[in-house]
Amino acid sequence: MLRVLAVTRASVPWTLFLLSMLLASAGASGQSDPDSRSESQSAEASYAYLQQTLQSYRQTGRLANNPGIDGAELEVFIDLLDQHHRRFAKDFHVDSAMCTSYRNSEDGEQSDVERARASLALLPTPGELVTHFLASDRDFQNELEYEFGRIVLENINRAKYALSNELALPIEAMDDASLAAFVAVACGAGD
Repeated sequence: MLRVLAVTRASVPWTLFLLSMLLASAGASGQSDPDSRSESQSAEASYAYLQQTLQSYRQTGRLANNPGIDGAELEVFIDLLDQHHRRFAKDFHVDSAMCTSYRNSEDGEQSDVERARASLALLPTPGELVTHFLASDRDFQNELEYEFGRIVLENINRAKYALSNELALPIEAMDDASLAAFVAVACGAGD
């Protein structure tokens, strides 16, 4: 069940906002079998876990909810999380084609919305993005289990679903101001 929430930059990170929109639309556009829905939910929850765990670790230097990682494994664990976070967000990263286009078009002739729309046009199709997110999640799950074992994977899966349950999926398309803000924030031009 989708909950409606006024989504702001403060309530949900923009990349997670877009991921939620894509995965929700994938579920609504014919991928309605239970496996697709659970894969989509897993991908969204994994991204939320990666983003929030890395942000918390960078702010505090500690794992807020340690899934069973001992001190000797911490650096490898954080590196694995960082690698998979970058993979999920590769199309929205500061060095992506979208952001390069956005930064290179700062000539004053286009409005922020026009620059954002032109930059967003460089993204893969929604179907390609969903396929990428689902593959990224499968790789994340497999590598977690291989590197740290089934117990750590299960602990992370419980934690990630608890995190994602606190977020609401946006169900309306972004307006012009939201598009411009998304690209500006994703490309490091915001604030």
